[in-house]
Amino acid sequence: TGCNVDITEAKRAEAALREGEKRQGFLLKLSDALRPLGDPVAIQETASRLLGEHLVVDRVAYGELAPGDRIMTVAREWTSPGTSSVAGEYRIDDFGRFFTDPLREGRPSVIDDVSTDPRVSRPMYESTWGSVGVRAAIACPLVKQGRFVAAIFVHEGDARAWSAGEVALVTEVGERTWEAVERARAEAALAESEEQY
Repeated sequence: TGCNVDITEAKRAEAALREGEKRQGFLLKLSDALRPLGDPVAIQETASRLLGEHLVVDRVAYGELAPGDRIMTVAREWTSPGTSSVAGEYRIDDFGRFFTDPLREGRPSVIDDVSTDPRVSRPMYESTWGSVGVRAAIACPLVKQGRFVAAIFVHEGDARAWSAGEVALVTEVGERTWEAVERARAEAALAESEEQY
C-alpha cells in the first residue's frame, strides 16, 4: 500500500505542476495581449475574452463600482455563442448579501449551483441569477486603498464545481486587468493635460 500512496502523490504533484505551467503560459499570453492596448474598455474586453476561452465558460465580465459600493457598471463583457449580454448597471446586493459581503471584505465569492444553494430564495433566483442565465459563478473583488472598486465575474449556465486553481486564476486576471486599465487611464490623462499646455 505504501507504493500506491507514493504513485498517487506523484500523480497529484505532476498534475499540480502541469496546471501551474498552463496557468503561467496563460498569464504570459494575457500580459502580451494587454500591453499594447490603450483603451480601458478594450482592455476589459480582451482580458474577459481570453479568460473565458481559457476556462471554457459562458461569460466573463469586469464591473466597476460607483462610490457607495451599491451600483456596479459592466461596460462590456465576453460571452460564449448564444449567451446573453449583461452589460449595464446592477444593484449588487440584489444577488444576495451572502455573495456580495465576501467581495466587500476583499475575498472571492464562489457558487457552484445557484438553483440548489439554500442561501438563494426562489424569488431572488428568478429576479437576478436566473434573469442573467447564471447557475455557477466566481466573483473576485479588487480592493484598492481599502475600497471595493471593481470585480471580475465568471459565469456558467450550468452547475459547475470550481477548483481552487480556477478561483486563483480569476483573481490574478482581475488584478492584471485593473493594473492595465489604470495605466491606460493615467496615460490618457497625461496626454490630455499635455495637449492643454
